[in-house]
Amino acid sequence: MAETEIVVRPFKMIGEVFTGVAGVFLIITAVGQDWVEVQFFRTSHVITWGLWDICVGGVCLPDSGWLEICRGMLLLAVLLSLTAFVCGVVGLCVHSHCSKRVWFLLAGALLSLVGDHYVFWMSSISIPISISIHRDLPAHKGQSH
Repeated sequence: MAETEIVVRPFKMIGEVFTGVAGVFLIITAVGQDWVEVQFFRTSHVITWGLWDICVGGVCLPDSGWLEICRGMLLLAVLLSLTAFVCGVVGLCVHSHCSKRVWFLLAGALLSLVGDHYVFWMSSISIPISISIHRDLPAHKGQSH
């Protein structure tokens, strides 16, 4: 009777654990009510915003375009990371060496898409917003724009 020896590589197990942890953090981020709460020094109202709404002084504003894009990008990241996690679990359970390699390559490609999407899309959303915010702020004493 021939014995089959199953070898589990520690880096693949560690990668699968970290993929699961990242997926949990992405889900927590997606369902979080408020990401930021701020009160500017010249105003008395508190501004809070998260993925689902922006509220100024307790009054929630209608969705803006950049918030909808952020919501879509984060939900895409959640779906890609959970799909990568499932691919990694299947890769750990498959006994064929060739099939195992394909599942891990697919998981790595999906996680690369998650990372690329954060670098490209989030920077292309946040940089124009920060530029428009800084342009609208008044200059401090002794400074000019």
